Amino acid sequence: MEDDFIPKLIFDFLFLGRERLISTRAFKKRKHNDDLVPSINGKINSILDFFNRYRKIGYDIQGIRDHGIDVLLSYEIDGQKRLIGFQVKSYDDLEVDGWLTKLKAQQIDVQSYNTDSMLIDYYVLFCTDGVQHRDKIRNATADLVKNSYFRTHVVAPEHCLHFLNLPDSRIGAFIKNKLSGDDIIVRNAKDDFNDFSLAQAAFIIETVVDIVVENKIHSPEIISKSQFADYIYSTFPNLPSYFFDGTSTELDSEDLEENRIEDLQTVIDSSFFTVDEHSNNITFDMINNVSLTSLLFEAIARYEYSSHDLKLYLFHTLLASQIESAIRFTSVETSA
Repeated sequence: MEDDFIPKLIFDFLFLGRERLISTRAFKKRKHNDDLVPSINGKINSILDFFNRYRKIGYDIQGIRDHGIDVLLSYEIDGQKRLIGFQVKSYDDLEVDGWLTKLKAQQIDVQSYNTDSMLIDYYVLFCTDGVQHRDKIRNATADLVKNSYFRTHVVAPEHCLHFLNLPDSRIGAFIKNKLSGDDIIVRNAKDDFNDFSLAQAAFIIETVVDIVVENKIHSPEIISKSQFADYIYSTFPNLPSYFFDGTSTELDSEDLEENRIEDLQTVIDSSFFTVDEHSNNITFDMINNVSLTSLLFEAIARYEYSSHDLKLYLFHTLLASQIESAIRFTSVETSA
């Protein structure tokens, strides 16, 4: 019997992360039919397209806007048709009198449409200002989840915004970890990065991609100007590698300071690279780093990524657990 990965995959992507609540104000300008429904449709199609590069399934995505459903995902497992429905609620939708009564009626319409019980999950996505409409969403959630005919999931604005902002490199990395996380090549490549901070890993990944894919000549001076490392420094706290392996979770403020010179030296001294003593040029040792090399070429063949997306894909594939720890650390620090 064929495993059905799709429901869990869709759920995980919709709740993968969240944007700041105040950022959801951007939804005020986005219209239901002209923007949000096509965007949700497109993002779901991207997920299934990436999934199909590993496991082939027949699927169809329709913007039916009927029977209480805006977007309908239809696919087959072992010859059986299965459905996942998405109802999108915009800022303008929630500003109309009687919007909740209409939403409840739409849910009942879905129930009558699902007479053959092919609908596995039903998502209500609140693509609206999460600050202004906080109470409305909370009241609606309590009513919507009472339905027992199919699984109803309410997706808050901060999750919706994160979902819509997901780049293809993140989608590819997440699916890779879900379907091939236990693969020996993936495991070995991840192990190779265990002793590096996120910033150090960014230096390594950018240098490897530039050397192998772009055929660029690198020196320590060029590596020190890494724009990808700049992005990682600005996005994540500069947590030392020992924070991630559980050796210690006690950190001083000095531990979190950007130390570009020290990080660069750690990278240059690593087993990934050799430095020519005459030219000072850096080369990547592909043979002794065959797992990273394999993942890099596989991503090019499977996804046809640009160099920029390839760097993000490798970063999120190989450092997923460290990134999650850094995000949790940031959340704790922000709330403290």
